[in-house]
Amino acid sequence: MVPHTIVGKFVGGVCSLSGVLVIALPVPVIVSNFARIYQQSQRSDKQRAQKVSDTMHSLRSGFFIANQIKFDFPVTDLDQLDVLN
Repeated sequence: MVPHTIVGKFVGGVCSLSGVLVIALPVPVIVSNFARIYQQSQRSDKQRAQKVSDTMHSLRSGFFIANQIKFDFPVTDLDQLDVLN
């Protein structure tokens, strides 16, 4: 099934080019948004890991320091801390 007239060939060419453009134009927008959201996710994961690391460091030392106040009781369980939420 191939167009034989000039008008048919022109319409076929326009349809093929418009189809390629319809697919190709939104791709950079989607990739850009994906990259932005991925970076936000990585940043959030890194901050969460840093909080856990800081908490574990505080637990190893036997004392938990929060807001520049040193508490004189040892923290032995992560459930006692409200840092991870």
